[in-house]
Amino acid sequence: MLKSLKQKDNVVAFIGRWTTRDAPVLQEADVGITIKTWSTEVTREISDIVLTSISSFSSLITILESSDQEYRKIQKFIQIQIISNMSALLITAVETVRLGESSLTIFHVLYLNLVLAFLGGLILVVNPQHKELRSNRIRKRKESIITMLMRINILLQVSYQVIIFLVFHLDREALHVPGVNPTNQDVRKAMIFNGFLLCQVFNHFHPLLDSGKNVIWLFLVPFTGLHVLGFTELCFKLTWMQWASCFLIAVLSWGIDSATINLSQSS
Repeated sequence: MLKSLKQKDNVVAFIGRWTTRDAPVLQEADVGITIKTWSTEVTREISDIVLTSISSFSSLITILESSDQEYRKIQKFIQIQIISNMSALLITAVETVRLGESSLTIFHVLYLNLVLAFLGGLILVVNPQHKELRSNRIRKRKESIITMLMRINILLQVSYQVIIFLVFHLDREALHVPGVNPTNQDVRKAMIFNGFLLCQVFNHFHPLLDSGKNVIWLFLVPFTGLHVLGFTELCFKLTWMQWASCFLIAVLSWGIDSATINLSQSS
């Protein structure tokens, strides 16, 4: 039965008992479970989960809920990383081929990776304040961690960011932003970097919001404020209108993410 279930691409758990004949089955199963008082030493050693008593079966529900939460957090982390890396790679490649230089320098990429590592770490560490409803759909063994809705979100986000920033940099007259001189490349490069960074920061809004508003106010909002002040003082001074344009680009990117999340919840 176990082999038949695995051949059908199912993830199989097996609960072993007293007999040593359960040992090969426990080893073959994806998740082997034994009860300490109802099992042999051999079966306990090869089990993945050992329950202290039969009354501990309720803890399996907690384990399933925790594993499902961790799975969802990993999905969100992977999605954000793919969006940022693909967008940065395409923007850099096209600009380098077309102009011989890129608006995203090595310093910008390193700084971006540090920001994403910090915010991505928060997603993986903090626990959701409200438990998401678990889907009754059983995940298959070879099912990709990147779902169809994730692919759609990645495609839309990457397309939006690449198009908006490439047009902004390559076609000086395509976007008429108040306060931006079309011939001033330094201003345009600064706006592209800050707009791109804010797009990635805003994409962390929904995952961190699941962990409570305190996380947003303690980490995301202060970081955004410090980045604006630090970049203005240390790197290149942008006007409030130019910063508003960067935030508007990021808000539209966040809107795409919100739309796909609402679509996944309604489906």
